Amino acid sequence: MTAHVVASALSPRLLHGVPDDADPHLRVDGTAVVVDISGFTALSEQLASAGREGTEQLIATLSRIFTVLLPSSDDGGDVVKFAGDALFVLFQGADHAKHAAHAAWNMNRVLAAIGDIHLPSARTKLRMSVGVHSGTYEFVLSGDDVVSVILTGAATTRVLELQDAAEAGRILVSDETAALLPESQVAKDESAAGGRRLLKAGSVASAALMALSVGRTSAADRFLPRTFAQRPDLLGSEPDHRWAAIAFVQVEAPDAPGPEDIARMQALTLLVEAAAADSGVTLLDVDPARHGYRFFLTAGAPTTVEDPEGRLLTAVLRIVQDGGPGIRAGLTSGRVFAGFVGATYRQTYTVMGDPTNLAARLAARAETGTVLATRSAVERTGRPFDADDRGTITVKGKSQAIPVVVVTGHGGLASLDARQTPFVGRLSELEAVRTRLAEAAAGVGSVTVLSGPAGIGKTRLLDHALEETPLPVLRAHGDRYGANAPYRTLQTLLRPLLGIPSASPPIDAGVLLGAAVADRAPHLSPWLPLLAPAVRAEVAATDEVDALDDAFRAERASAVLREFIETVTAGPGCLVLDDAQWIDPASAAVLGEMIAADAVHAIFVSRRDGEGALAVEAGEIALGGLDDDDAGDLIEAVAGRRMLPADLAPLVARAGGTPLYLVEIAAGLASEVDGLAIEQLVGERIDALSETDRTILRRAAVLGVRIPLGLYLTCVGAPLLSSGLSSFLELGADGVSFRSELFRDVAYSQLTFQARRELHRAAAAAISSDPGMGGASRDAMLTAHYEAAGEWEAAREAASRAAASAESAFALEEAVRAYRSAIEAARRSGGSSHDLPALLEALGRVSVAGGWAAEGLEAFSSARKLMTDAVSRARLDRERAYALNILGRADEAARALRAARRAVAGAGDSARGVLAAIAVTESGLELRKGHWAPAKDLAVEAITLLEGRADDATSRRVLADAYRYHDIAASEIGGDGAMIHLAQALEMYDQTGDELSKSKVLSLLGVRAYYRGDWGSAAALYGQARAAADAAGDVVGSAIEAANAAEILLDQGLIDEARPLLRSARRVFEASDNPYLVAFVLLLTGRCDTRAGDPVAARTALEASAAGYAELDEADSARDARVHLLEALIDAGLHDDAVVLASDLAVAGVDGPALSRLHRQSARLARTDGDDTAARAAARAAVDVATATPYERALSLALLAHLDPDTAIGDAHETLRRLGVVDVDALLVHDVVDFTPSERPR
Repeated sequence: MTAHVVASALSPRLLHGVPDDADPHLRVDGTAVVVDISGFTALSEQLASAGREGTEQLIATLSRIFTVLLPSSDDGGDVVKFAGDALFVLFQGADHAKHAAHAAWNMNRVLAAIGDIHLPSARTKLRMSVGVHSGTYEFVLSGDDVVSVILTGAATTRVLELQDAAEAGRILVSDETAALLPESQVAKDESAAGGRRLLKAGSVASAALMALSVGRTSAADRFLPRTFAQRPDLLGSEPDHRWAAIAFVQVEAPDAPGPEDIARMQALTLLVEAAAADSGVTLLDVDPARHGYRFFLTAGAPTTVEDPEGRLLTAVLRIVQDGGPGIRAGLTSGRVFAGFVGATYRQTYTVMGDPTNLAARLAARAETGTVLATRSAVERTGRPFDADDRGTITVKGKSQAIPVVVVTGHGGLASLDARQTPFVGRLSELEAVRTRLAEAAAGVGSVTVLSGPAGIGKTRLLDHALEETPLPVLRAHGDRYGANAPYRTLQTLLRPLLGIPSASPPIDAGVLLGAAVADRAPHLSPWLPLLAPAVRAEVAATDEVDALDDAFRAERASAVLREFIETVTAGPGCLVLDDAQWIDPASAAVLGEMIAADAVHAIFVSRRDGEGALAVEAGEIALGGLDDDDAGDLIEAVAGRRMLPADLAPLVARAGGTPLYLVEIAAGLASEVDGLAIEQLVGERIDALSETDRTILRRAAVLGVRIPLGLYLTCVGAPLLSSGLSSFLELGADGVSFRSELFRDVAYSQLTFQARRELHRAAAAAISSDPGMGGASRDAMLTAHYEAAGEWEAAREAASRAAASAESAFALEEAVRAYRSAIEAARRSGGSSHDLPALLEALGRVSVAGGWAAEGLEAFSSARKLMTDAVSRARLDRERAYALNILGRADEAARALRAARRAVAGAGDSARGVLAAIAVTESGLELRKGHWAPAKDLAVEAITLLEGRADDATSRRVLADAYRYHDIAASEIGGDGAMIHLAQALEMYDQTGDELSKSKVLSLLGVRAYYRGDWGSAAALYGQARAAADAAGDVVGSAIEAANAAEILLDQGLIDEARPLLRSARRVFEASDNPYLVAFVLLLTGRCDTRAGDPVAARTALEASAAGYAELDEADSARDARVHLLEALIDAGLHDDAVVLASDLAVAGVDGPALSRLHRQSARLARTDGDDTAARAAARAAVDVATATPYERALSLALLAHLDPDTAIGDAHETLRRLGVVDVDALLVHDVVDFTPSERPR
């Protein structure tokens, strides 16, 4: 833990003895040395590619340099200011110029010796440029209870000019300083007018040397920045990474400030402090500048705040607009590294990184009276601002041009995010809001409070409901930065209502207000001055208002405002008060009385739990988190893609149902980082902890989400959770857990990279030393800690063990993660990577099995490149072909298999197993195409190669696959009797523990049972197959069995039971990028829609299915989908389209069970054309199709009985009831009776 910084180390020594009531204007004679370390810009550019770790290395380097330099200036110097990588050191007393020169020379000499910087991703040589000047330095102690020190005046400007003119490695002294030094110590320098080059250190009496650590007093407390004064525990805070907004407000000041100038400095500092306090930002320091000074402000450091950009823009805009002439500002935001730098006896809290440098340069580039900000900072805030686009600018240290804007004022209500998120769930809450709106439309008012934590979706719910209402909608919002500004909320209501632009100055607003009152409520014109504050307007005084006694003014103003608002909002409508927790008291008083008396409006008050000045009696809708299904839908909608359940579930769990978190997580998928909103909301809560608790929480975060008790005790300490920590951590019987994974992630992200590595190394050592720690997760835990510690060889070993263990347990998701880690560690270990091909092949194997075929294909391809042995390369080509086939790339799969065959030709027995595997995979390709005979022949080839020779687990699995493929093809050729090997296959899968392949055998048996009309057995087999797939971790296989089960349910008429199965299966198939299975589930979905009587939806799904099959060259399946599409077209009354499609299908040729359906639909078309003879012929043809399933034959028989009274329908009824169809009569009405010639469109 970082040592506690004492307040006296954060302020210059010369101020500690200044009494509180002393003259705030101090004039100090002495010599100043300004040191600027050059090379840091080049270093920061090199480290930019290292991101946050690069920033950390930069500030660590600076702190080391300061730690070494400060003692070398031990000549009585007082460090009065730190400014980034610069120091302002002041020397007083006898021979102050000599001591200053001596210290400057020593610092330059030391840096020359230690300035060669060698970091992992950067190298540079640091040098310093130094300015030295003797004169009178102006210090102004400004502010209220917290004192800010302004250093300004002619002497300050002069020494800064000299430093700026000095080249790297040079020390320039002014003529004034040179006059106080021996002539031999300086030489004329042409680079700076009135400046001379220092030639040597000179000598000073040792008795004059003074330790910088003396002279500390408790008087230093009043110079602490306000945040540290309010939170002294932060003085012990560790450096951390955080997102922050940074601004510099630059002020012009005369070189010889007089009393009026000092008074202005005092007033301006008070304004800065007030703006900072009201907006929740921090004034860190006041930096010296040429001909002035600049305020250094941050939002987000040292503590996290919500919407740092909005807070800082609000504060800075107020300062520039109200601070008088000669003020300008620059602002941006980004990732920074924050903490204390310097030696133990003299330090400063600083925020460093690219945003700080950029903000300083923006302030220098800004025009007087303006706020120049990066466009990205303005776009990030949730609060709207008016801004003028200024294109792009280039600044030192940035290779890319920076888009900037000039911020001119506050905007109105925020418009909806252009990236509008979909509305999901909340059906009961939505219905409640709709009811209130409907009642208001009928003239009955109501008041409803929508409550819930930040990001829970209160505003989104209202927005969705209001899109539908015809009522006029009025909106006002509480302002987090104006919660104490009188009438701030009413301004957001009345300005838009009266047509007064948000940017209109008070004078113009007064004119518009007067016109509005005269037009809409003329009887209130005498009271115009009472209305003006509520619209931020200026109007002329009236006799009536002037005559009011001050004691009754507020009461009369409230009454006039209420009457005016009621007048201009008369009639039915809706009033929405967003962010009511921030409504200011003056607005709350008016709105509270108005709401209590209202009887015609639907009023919605949206606020966070337990917050707000506005108290209303109302019904409440308390919003909680979305359920997991809705949360998953929202993530996928924002991400724009389907995700496998194994990938989706952790994201849903992380967000805890909060829509804002869900959206931020989904939006961050592409960048692999969560959104800033999460970091700010959670970080704000973390930073509210004491520094001790915050340190404990961060250390716990290194250990994971669920921490074994022994590991917590070893690495953190006793689990004594304070009330603050208990909101983040909970103590269980076996350990300590984070209440939310997001809490852990945000706490962890704040740690320095160095601290992370040290803590992870300690955690790995603790686990390694205790064989019982971690249990089954031991190797996975070691992997994570070794990776983070950068110990790659140990990480590879642990990850390899974890992966093998997970694969043997069919925990495929865990196996994939572990193999990824093992591969990365092997690549980074720097040692032998002999096992890398085997690791890549294993990753490919488990990825394909788990549904990540694309990743599996990439892994197989990478492994193949590392192998030279022909048989091994052929084996991998076979694996690649299998993955390619899954991805619908059959032609590429066939090419890979041909290459594999060529590679093993003539290899003899050593390639027997590989050749058999090639034949089995080729058989699978032929099965997909419906080429039964070739598929059977290839399976026989594999069986011949391996029967009696399958002496290892791999060859036994290949042989079992060959048995299975043989029986699939054989059953299509010769019926179920030809399936002679399935029992052997099932036995072999059991012997090898291959649940994955076992599920496929059970599935095949289920399919055969379905087609022969034994739906009970089929459903049971599908259930067993799904259980086996789940046991194997095969999410895709499990989804296939769910879809198979859904087919039975939809045929039985159990639509409500079938739909959820189809939806979940479709999600899996789309997420796994399997176009064949997507087409398959769309076919079933279309059939389900047809059965449910929705031909429009059925047509959409079936057209997509047919197109998907056709793109994969799956001709038979495509024709089957088009036959079902024909039925949907007939149901929709699209007779002409149906006729064209029927004709196309007749030409294309349809066989198998689909032929029976095609004949039946042809009969329906003929019947609607009035051709009963053709209809009966088609129906008889449907009945006579030999390959028709019992279900299809029953429907065809019923149709024929309807068309031909001589045909009995009893058998059809009996078959359908035996199959479990729950609505036989309804089914027959649709398929048989529900068409007549009169139904044909005319």
